Parts: sequence; C-alpha cells; structure tokens
Amino acid sequence: MRLGAACVLFALLSACSSETQLGTIEPPKTRIETYSVEIRGAPEGDFTDIAKEALQVYRLKEAGVASRAFLLRRAEGDIPTLVRLLRSRGYFEGTASAALMPQAKDRAPEIVFTVTPGPRY
Repeated sequence: MRLGAACVLFALLSACSSETQLGTIEPPKTRIETYSVEIRGAPEGDFTDIAKEALQVYRLKEAGVASRAFLLRRAEGDIPTLVRLLRSRGYFEGTASAALMPQAKDRAPEIVFTVTPGPRY
C-alpha cells in the first residue's frame, strides 16, 4: 500500500517539475493583410467610385481581415449597399453578388462583385 502511494506521489511531483515542459502549438496563421476587390458589370459613370467609398471591403482594406471566411462575410455584407446604390441610380431590378475567387499560392485573395443593373427606369 505504501509503495503504491509513494509511486503516485512521485508521479505527481515529477509532473509538476519545472524541467518538464509541454510543447506549445502555434495556431495557423490565417490573417490576411492584403486582398484585391473588383466590381464587374457596374453601370457607366461614377458608380464604381461611389461604391469604393461606401463598401466595407474597400473602407476596411488597410485593417486586413482575420481569414478568408471573414473576408467573404464582409463582402456579402456589402451586397445590400450595392443594391441600394443601383436603386439610387434608377436600376430598380438590379442585383449584386460577391464571390471569393480561388487563391493561387503566391497571390492575395480576390473578392469579385458581379453587378447586374437591369433596365434603368
């Protein structure tokens, strides 16, 4: 009985030793410092310039983003803004979508907005 208790005590004390260190695991680096944005199918005029001032993907670009998923979510959150901008220009049936393009190993991620203005009223 005493031998078993001594073994348990020894095991506990050796686990608390400062010499024993567990390896630390670094989380994967997913932070995206830079990305590009493109708007396809935009109406003529200053639509793209105004969109660059209004969309979060442009306004928060310098801050970067935590991951590709967050970048896509940020872009999807900008879709209603694009649709409102279309409507303000008379494109009441206009639609917009966002896609995160496949990323090449040595290139920054790219968000592509596709705008379909529809007829102007």
